[in-house]
Amino acid sequence: MSQDDIFAEEQEVDYTPDKRLIDNWQVVLSTPAGRAVVYDLLKVCHFGLSPFSGDNNMTNMIAGKQKVGEEIMSMINSASPASYHLMTKEAQELENYDREQSDNQHSDSI
Repeated sequence: MSQDDIFAEEQEVDYTPDKRLIDNWQVVLSTPAGRAVVYDLLKVCHFGLSPFSGDNNMTNMIAGKQKVGEEIMSMINSASPASYHLMTKEAQELENYDREQSDNQHSDSI
């Protein structure tokens, strides 16, 4: 399907920019790779952590990043509310796997 076909289809069904954005987020959140990227973005944004660092400039910088994280979470909740729980579960499983692999490599070298 060409870009023109997609645009024409959107015009026929009164496709709004908000609906298009939510649909795009649903596509991203429908795959493990997409959820992994979004989870990483939330980590970069210090989502769910305290912004206070003891340094006013650093605290303000972290607070700004967290605002972006809040916007990302808002889109997740609009597009696919169950995805956040799923992506945190997948991330934990991957961290556990990586830790096991690292431990196995370390014990093999001893």
